[in-house]
Amino acid sequence: MSKGFVVIITGNIDLDLEPASKALAYFVQSGCTVQSPVLHGTQFLYTLTCQQGFSYDQDYVATLSHSGSFSITIG
Repeated sequence: MSKGFVVIITGNIDLDLEPASKALAYFVQSGCTVQSPVLHGTQFLYTLTCQQGFSYDQDYVATLSHSGSFSITIG
């Protein structure tokens, strides 16, 4: 398990919406709050934060990332 404070999820709506939704749900369940969802044409960007930090499973996040062509950045 690793710890993070910010998550950014980006991708294309037409290709990645279902797998990215699973990633979004995972981080919300981990205690993150969606700060700024941005939809522009066929692209999306979600910024999530957790002031106290959150724990996440690196292997599971890697599996989520490989299920589509979207990206997950954690800091």
